Amino acid sequence: MIMKPLSSEEDYKNLVELSHNKPVYLLKHSLICPISSAAFREFQLFLRENSNAAGFLLKIQENRGLSNHIAGATGVTHQSPQVLLFKDGKVVWDESHYGISVHSLSDSLA
Repeated sequence: MIMKPLSSEEDYKNLVELSHNKPVYLLKHSLICPISSAAFREFQLFLRENSNAAGFLLKIQENRGLSNHIAGATGVTHQSPQVLLFKDGKVVWDESHYGISVHSLSDSLA
């Protein structure tokens, strides 16, 4: 599995810890939004091409409270779809909606 599911605050803490060792991406994904489906495909393609980055998936309909917790902890307003890049425990880049592409994700890693 390329993406690890994120469904608890403990999972989120582990994501933040992992970001001290490698770039970690979190995709906030809506299960009912066609824009989010397109972003999901772009995210999968990006992760396949960049094995040095870790990928996590948060399904909004199943974990809205956790998404709100992450928004509060990071100071990044919740959007869906949305990708957050964590490095050294902090969000250093984020993108949403049509801005989520293999190209933008690759640029964020550079």
